[in-house]
Amino acid sequence: MLKGNGLSVSPQLTVSVNQDELETLKNYKLNAEDSTASFNNGTKSKLAEHFQADLIYNGLRAAAADGALKQREIDGISALAKKLGMADEKFQDILALYKEEEDERQKRIAFLFPKPYGETVAAIDHHYGR
Repeated sequence: MLKGNGLSVSPQLTVSVNQDELETLKNYKLNAEDSTASFNNGTKSKLAEHFQADLIYNGLRAAAADGALKQREIDGISALAKKLGMADEKFQDILALYKEEEDERQKRIAFLFPKPYGETVAAIDHHYGR
């Protein structure tokens, strides 16, 4: 087992990896590079702006996965958007889009499943004689 900076590489891996790649892995330093750099418009990547928007939008969705998007989560994602070079106006547009889509999703759920969850489970249990 090769080790370097807390990174372990199994011997099986050495069969398909050349020596330069192995040295890179052994010398890798965690958090030594800015992982947001590839999403920053400053890199002059024409796709960066599109990736930024997608990253921020999906960040909002992930933060709300527990059922609520909290203000501190919005603030954290907003800070990331700024670090990526996104204008606050664009962030606010993405946040508004997320909220509109979430409102529509809630309406769809209420329309398609009008009975509360507990009643639905009770009806299923009754149907199957549980």
